[in-house]
Amino acid sequence: MVGLIDKVMNRYGSQIVLQREESQIVFRGFLHHTASKDWHNMEKVFSPLGQIPRGQYAVLAPPTMQLQVGDILSCNGKSYALRRVETVLFRDTPIYCWGLCVERGSATKWPQ
Repeated sequence: MVGLIDKVMNRYGSQIVLQREESQIVFRGFLHHTASKDWHNMEKVFSPLGQIPRGQYAVLAPPTMQLQVGDILSCNGKSYALRRVETVLFRDTPIYCWGLCVERGSATKWPQ
């Protein structure tokens, strides 16, 4: 089971970058919008700098990544903050991690 899930992630997964402190780790996994209909996905919120992105994203990653709440994930030019993480076990063996993320705002600096 562990080998099968690892093969699926390596073959069909997207490249995701885990940013933690000063290091970056690249892995293959799945990151997609959950398309839930909760109020926080449906209600538009604006700040002085524009609309704040809404919605939650699910991530599936190899258990070796040891994801933690607060980690930053990047995929396809967008950045996501990890809000919840759980490890899925098969007969007491970790087979993958899943988590819920929210999209982060732009990290570009203002010109001086």
